[in-house]
Amino acid sequence: MKIMKKFKYFLLIIMGLVLVSSCEKGTDLPMPNVVKANSAVFKVNDTVSAPFINVSNVDAYSLTFDIDLLFNHPFKKIDIMVVMDRDFSKQYVLKTITSVPTSVTITGADIVAAIPALASSADIVAGDVFYVFGNVELTDGTYLPGMLSDGKIALASDNINIVGILKNAVPDVRIAVPCAFNPAMAVGSYHAVSKDWGSSGDVTVTADPNDPYKIYVSGFETMEGLVEDKGPLPMFIKKNYSVDVPRHVLVSSLAPWGLPYTNLAYGGKGTYNTCNGSYTLTMEVTVDQGSFGSYTWVLTRN
Repeated sequence: MKIMKKFKYFLLIIMGLVLVSSCEKGTDLPMPNVVKANSAVFKVNDTVSAPFINVSNVDAYSLTFDIDLLFNHPFKKIDIMVVMDRDFSKQYVLKTITSVPTSVTITGADIVAAIPALASSADIVAGDVFYVFGNVELTDGTYLPGMLSDGKIALASDNINIVGILKNAVPDVRIAVPCAFNPAMAVGSYHAVSKDWGSSGDVTVTADPNDPYKIYVSGFETMEGLVEDKGPLPMFIKKNYSVDVPRHVLVSSLAPWGLPYTNLAYGGKGTYNTCNGSYTLTMEVTVDQGSFGSYTWVLTRN
């Protein structure tokens, strides 16, 4: 585990040198290809959209959003796609638009009609989840998918951050079909695994005594041999059961890893599964000296 962290340390040094070198070269460097970096983006209207699908009344569900392009560029069409239960090999068209920005409303009936496996709204059950995103076709025939077949967002991670900065939007929308929220299911002893960060071990999840939707996670760095002197990590379960993780410092020093870094912090977002109590979190790992990048953790109840 420490070897992987040290490898990421050397990558961080290299990235820093590249950044300095790039700055020294002035303005002669080519600009990014905004055509290939483009994407459909969604700004959800929370005041009129349901936060999730109520399994007892699927037909009442509606989602309203403004759809736009991240960068202005001529295009032929945007297919608004839907995927069920993370099977991104099966992507179905919900609606097609030919101009932006455009306000679009998606209903429960639209989702049922788009997905062949759903004969009726009764086939949607608690625990299902739907992903909505846009596939863009430019006027020259260039095709820009919103999500890849492995479930990853097609945009580079840097551009995902730009979506929020430039457009106050997101590259995809997740629609949950939750079980009833049970506060006792959201806390307790959990096993945390991050395959890409190279970390696994047990953590403890607790809730604020006055707010069951405000969650604290202790042990992320204790299980990696660090002193988690600035934990726990606070998280917030939102009304659609997405999870906000504000950037929070957990560890003052990385000296036990043999690294000269300070103030290791996590921050990002994720989802909470009300049916089994699990969390899926994608968080950026940073220190005062820079960023290690973003990684995904899955927390399951012990």
